[in-house]
Amino acid sequence: MLLFQTEKEYLHPLPDNSIIQSHMDERLTAKVHKDGLINYRNCKYSVPSKYIKPIKSSQS
Repeated sequence: MLLFQTEKEYLHPLPDNSIIQSHMDERLTAKVHKDGLINYRNCKYSVPSKYIKPIKSSQS
């Protein structure tokens, strides 16, 4: 318990909820590539495989 008391003095309060909410309200549209990755601000992020749309082939 002493460890938590020592750590507690270094903690800061959480930011105002409106600041957090403003980041959560941001919506983006991104293309999910075949490998399950999206690009956002020059970084790649993986998404669940259910968001990968299958390629449909057409026969002539």
